[in-house]
Parts: sequence; structure tokens; C-alpha cells
Amino acid sequence: KTIDMASQLLSKDPANLDGLRLRADAYLNVGDHANAIADFDKAIAQAEDDNNLLNNYAWVLATSPDDKLRDGEMVLFIGLKAKCVSTVFGFPAKLYREILGKTQQS
Repeated sequence: KTIDMASQLLSKDPANLDGLRLRADAYLNVGDHANAIADFDKAIAQAEDDNNLLNNYAWVLATSPDDKLRDGEMVLFIGLKAKCVSTVFGFPAKLYREILGKTQQS
């Protein structure tokens, strides 16, 4: 129901920050991580310093069960931007290994 309401709002104003935030969080809550990430991307383009928005975006990128959606490098970037990550040792081991693996492949 929340997704439908936010979608109606966004059909009238696709850049509505509150609508994007609401729908992204609703998608996240029902496990639709791909759509949540798409809406978080659009919302963050408008509110790149919103720590609550950045937190939820980073959370889905770090914890999605879909390997194709997880993005450890972006999580680290968001954490540093939001000043909520001081060291890589605060990350779960799986995420750290993912970041390390991508770095070594580059």
C-alpha cells in the first residue's frame, strides 16, 4: 500500500524527494532491493548529505542477499561521506572480503 501511494505521488512529480524516500524504504522493507536501490540513487542525487538516506542506501548495498546488488566499495564511500565509518575493521568480515576481492581484481 505504501509503495502504491508513493508511486502515485511520483507519477505526478518523479523527482519528489519525499516520495522517492518513502518508496525506497518501502521497497527495502518488502525485500525488493533492486527497486529500493534505484529509488535511493534518485533520492541521493537530490539530498547527498542526508545521513538517514545514506544509511538506508548503504545498508541495502551491504546486506542484500543478491550478490549482484551488493556493492562494498559504494558502502565504504557512503560511510566515509556520512562520517559514520572510521575504519574498515568496523565492517562485517564478508563485506571486507568483498571489497578486498574487488580491489585485487582491479
